[in-house]
Amino acid sequence: NRYARALGLESTNFANPHGLSHKNNKSTAADIGKLACIAMQDPIVRDKLTKTNTMKGRDIYDEPREYLWTNTNKLLGKGFNGLKTGVTPAAGPCLAASFEKDSLHLIIIVMNTKTMDNRWVEVPKLTLWAINRLNKFANISLKINYLMGNSERQKKLRNKKTKSKFKKNKDQRLKIKIDNI
Repeated sequence: NRYARALGLESTNFANPHGLSHKNNKSTAADIGKLACIAMQDPIVRDKLTKTNTMKGRDIYDEPREYLWTNTNKLLGKGFNGLKTGVTPAAGPCLAASFEKDSLHLIIIVMNTKTMDNRWVEVPKLTLWAINRLNKFANISLKINYLMGNSERQKKLRNKKTKSKFKKNKDQRLKIKIDNI
């Protein structure tokens, strides 16, 4: 739990190392999202969270053994490249999902979905919503950058839109331009 605090997981407490249901295991979607981001940066952990793996270990008699670890994330290979499914009485069906396309990497967390299968519906919907929001903000940012440029055309556009209404300062002008886009 000290390490969780060091990672910035302020609302998380682990009572066991495996994450199975325990009355003292507590977290939030925000903390799980932070942990997912950190985990996906580690190549070894990322490899284990993004596919079904055969792992070597030892059984309870300390004999060498191979284990097949199956990732139950049904979104793998459908634009999603990992993370972790789960279900507990307190949190219900959960999914920490990783979506990666080109330079875009999103972590989507859902908790307490209506059914186990609802995770596979809600996460793609949230992913599309997030992509649309990011595209909208990117377009606004491009328009702002264009309007704030120094070419003669940009200066004329800026002066035409703001000259008569706003003469106070650049910040007010920027705010109004965002509202008008």
